[in-house]
Amino acid sequence: MPSPAEREVAAVWQEVLDLEGLGVHDNFFELGGQSLLAAQIVTRLNDRVGSGIALRQIFETPTIAGLAAALSTDAGEAQPGSAPPGSAAAQ
Repeated sequence: MPSPAEREVAAVWQEVLDLEGLGVHDNFFELGGQSLLAAQIVTRLNDRVGSGIALRQIFETPTIAGLAAALSTDAGEAQPGSAPPGSAAAQ
């Protein structure tokens, strides 16, 4: 069963890629993803969960499971609406 972070990442991928039935180990680029869509995904994830993951993360771990792990690590399981690390609100 997917974790809450994996479900959040999957929801964003489904919106951006206009696909359903994604698996946590599906590769973003093999599904037709490219850099502009990657930027949209990272922006939406950061907005939704208050994380501060970088665009490079989707290139390093281009799966739902990989991005979910990065979100969890980066934000220490950030809560929606919390300030991203390094932002003025977080300091």
